[in-house]
Amino acid sequence: MKKVGIFSGIFDPVHKGHVAFAEAALESLDIVYFLPEKTPWWKTGCASYEDRVEMLELATEDIKGLHVLKIADQERYTVAHTLPRLRKIFIGEELYMLMGSDLFERLPSWPGVEELVEAVQFIIGLRERSEQAEVSKMAKKIASSVRFTTLQTTEAHTSSSKIRKAIAASQPVDLPPAVLQYTQTHNLYRPVY
Repeated sequence: MKKVGIFSGIFDPVHKGHVAFAEAALESLDIVYFLPEKTPWWKTGCASYEDRVEMLELATEDIKGLHVLKIADQERYTVAHTLPRLRKIFIGEELYMLMGSDLFERLPSWPGVEELVEAVQFIIGLRERSEQAEVSKMAKKIASSVRFTTLQTTEAHTSSSKIRKAIAASQPVDLPPAVLQYTQTHNLYRPVY
């Protein structure tokens, strides 16, 4: 039975922190799939789904064990609709959800969280070591049966929103080289005059 990591998100754009977290998770998993959400729930004005998928493919193309999973016919991901599809795709495999501590804190508000907690284990990315206690507290609030581990990578924390703002202001950014080239070639995140 393979251990399969699913790292769902907007990835607008994917950055070195995302990639470092997924690579660190590979130390305990067989494979990690980035699962870009086609139409984010709480965010507007994103780069197109196609652009975000292409940037993910560029960021992962030379890293063994990292791949991109596309569920393009599903506009938004929910536990009720996405978990059964993942179970069909990865029949008999052990599923792990990768997420940042900020998203893990919002997990109790997700419809169907109980089913998710029973079906998967979580790998939580910490921005700072001090978040460990908060994540443990949050896990107890979610369910006594939640199974999780935490990871902190050596990659400096950044956020996609800070990267987009820096690109818009023509400031230097630290993206995987192929992703940076893609943003420049396709004029992503730059103001339109």
